[in-house]
This record gives sequence, structure tokens and C-alpha cells, in this order.
Amino acid sequence: MCPTRARPPLLSAVEITLELAVISSGVVLVLLVPTMIWIRLRVQWISRVFEFLCLLPLTIPAIVLVVGLAPIYNFIRHYQLSALQLFWAYVILALPYAYRALSAGLNAIDVTTLSEAGRSLGASWFTVIVRVIAPNMRQAILNALLLTSALVLGEFTIAYLLLYNNMQVNLYYISRNTPNAGVLFATSAAALMFAFVLLLVLSYVGRRRRRGRG
Repeated sequence: MCPTRARPPLLSAVEITLELAVISSGVVLVLLVPTMIWIRLRVQWISRVFEFLCLLPLTIPAIVLVVGLAPIYNFIRHYQLSALQLFWAYVILALPYAYRALSAGLNAIDVTTLSEAGRSLGASWFTVIVRVIAPNMRQAILNALLLTSALVLGEFTIAYLLLYNNMQVNLYYISRNTPNAGVLFATSAAALMFAFVLLLVLSYVGRRRRRGRG
């Protein structure tokens, strides 16, 4: 029997980066969507504090964030965990962009009226958030997904400084060590095309949503 061939490092890095994009987007939505809706409905007085905390990563340079996260990731590395652990750092980086997208979606709908209608029909708060308000924020949720995915696909600094290998780090090593830049250009073009396709899907879904309402 022939031995199983190992996957090329670049293919593995692309797979890890795509998985990071999915995981980071899911975690951002799970953290922000219910929290923002709950704050808007029940504890609106804390909205300014929550907004400040979500926008704070914009003021922190990536190198400073790495210095703060390095001891944690050095401890994690002792357990031989993969680069997928980078999603915690990417969630922090994506918070400001996802927050702005979701905040615009919340401001575009009457959250109070929708929640009162759902509660008057006997729905629980969980049902109101998941099945009444969140579907009316579909465009904002798609925007947050796109922004988070684009950030993860293009992130280089944190992965490089924390000694993890994602797609951008691998492309950097290829550009330095490979005379033939064909693989570099092909993979970079594929990443751009992937982001472009996400943008097209987002635009198409948004147009269908608006036509359905019309």
C-alpha cells in the first residue's frame, strides 16, 4: 500500500484560514446579536459602555494586542493546540466592525414594537430575539459576517508574531523563499475572489430581501 501523501503546507494554511473565518464569524454573532438586542430592550443605559468596549480594539495597535496575548498563547502552545486558537484574537479585532454593522441594522427597525408584539403572543425572550428580531436584521448580520470573514482572510500581523501559520503568513514565506511567484499570485487572487463572491452574495440577498418587503 502506498503511503498517504501529506497535504501541501499552503493547502493546510488555506484550510485553517477558512475555518478561522467561519469560527470567528459565528462567535462574533453569538456574542453580539443577543447582547445588543437585550441591551436595546432591557438595559439601554449601558449601551454607551458596551459601545465603548466594542470599539476599543480600534484604538489598540496590533503589536500591543500581540504583546498582551503572547503569554496566553505561549501557555496554549504547550498543549499542542492548532492555529484555530487564533479565533479569540480575531473576534477581538472584528468587534468594532461587526458592532457598527449590527448597530445600523438595529437602528433600522422598531425593536420595541417587535418585542412587545412577540411577548403579547406569548413568546419567550429567547424566541423574541431569535425568531422575531434577528430575522429582521438579516442584512446587518450578513454585513457583519462579510466584514469578519474579510478581516480573517487578510490578517497577517497577529498570526506572524504569535508564530502561527495561516494563509497570509504562508504567502509571505512563499514570496521570500520561492523564485516562482505563480503560487503566490494564484492564492492571493483566490482569496480576493472569495471575498468578492461573498460581497456579491450579500448584495444579492439584500436586494431580494428589499424586493420581498416591497
